[in-house]
Amino acid sequence: MAEKPKLFGTIEVGRGIAALMVVLFHLDVAFRSPDYWNQPIFDGLFSMGFSGVEFFFVLSGFIIAQVHFADIGRPERFQRYASRRFLRIYPVYWIVLAGMMLLLILPLGFGEPPSIGIALQSIALIGPDSDATVLMVAWTLFQEIAFYTVFGLLILNVRFGLAIVAAWVALVLAEMAGFSIGVLPAYLASPLNLLFLFGLVACLASRSGGLPMPGLWTVVGIAGFVMVWADGLSGQMLSKTPQALAFGLAAAVGLAAVTTLERRRPVAVPRLALAMGAASYSIYLVHAPLISFMAKVAAATGLRESVPPAVSFVVMFLVAVGASYAFHRVVEKPMLRIGAKLLATGPLKVQPQGDTLGWRKGLVSGLPGWHGREVSVGSILNYGRYGAFTCAMIL
Repeated sequence: MAEKPKLFGTIEVGRGIAALMVVLFHLDVAFRSPDYWNQPIFDGLFSMGFSGVEFFFVLSGFIIAQVHFADIGRPERFQRYASRRFLRIYPVYWIVLAGMMLLLILPLGFGEPPSIGIALQSIALIGPDSDATVLMVAWTLFQEIAFYTVFGLLILNVRFGLAIVAAWVALVLAEMAGFSIGVLPAYLASPLNLLFLFGLVACLASRSGGLPMPGLWTVVGIAGFVMVWADGLSGQMLSKTPQALAFGLAAAVGLAAVTTLERRRPVAVPRLALAMGAASYSIYLVHAPLISFMAKVAAATGLRESVPPAVSFVVMFLVAVGASYAFHRVVEKPMLRIGAKLLATGPLKVQPQGDTLGWRKGLVSGLPGWHGREVSVGSILNYGRYGAFTCAMIL
């Protein structure tokens, strides 16, 4: 039996921290808005909280590589990989999306109903414009799906997958150099996509013996992240793209270091920190509509004027995080259990690859990675499904 991938408590803590950073950033945006408080809180300390997204992307690259490293080059494992990724992202997201669409349709002052095109690409998380979405934070999920697609190609065929990774990196570098390829959606060429690779490299470094002096490198990673944050507050040096890459590099170094420490000896992690990590996806999805709702209520009822802004900020933070955690416990967690059952015993169960056609070297021997390998009907169907999915993502 294959060894189960190690799960890191430190990674779970990182997920929680990243989600809370994004919550603090969106609260900062709300308080700066002329429609609400029109002032920065705590001297704008949390205006750099958007870097939680950069942290999330590095974490995602690390986690996918850690959990699915043994699947690379094993096309028979693709169906389970794709099913797990689908169940992790879409069902919970669709529930939040449905609630947001309902708020937009009803005359409650939350905005205009979305067009059919925006609604469809918001549902699929695939489309030409990741910024045109119903749920504000969903733009990042477009890039997550793109990354999952590319990693899936590594599972189906290593050499082909590596070629796509190289082409993707070249596309991003070309965009950074000012050579725009307008045929493809802009988010595919975003420099943020490099952060997934940062996380993947951090995982490989951790798996291959780890970093020397990991305690020192942990400090370096954290200090680097804080320095980039401080530079952003002062507006001194880094522009947008170098800043994002610097955040990602610091996060990758820190992750490689702390997981090296955890591989060598257990790391005690507070239960509250683990709980925030487990609920990070729910926090990420739910907090923005909650903040918008609370801000509108504060403006309409006069609480905006009668309650000190700093107190309102803290209360709204606690309510947004608390309600998001409740959503995790009541909705997300049961849905994840249902998904796990479907993968184990239900219609999504991966069947043994026993339907081989016996094509060993003849008809498919010219395909890279297939020399001497049995080809199953399931594997062939997986190629077809994934090819269609990749085309849809690009279009």
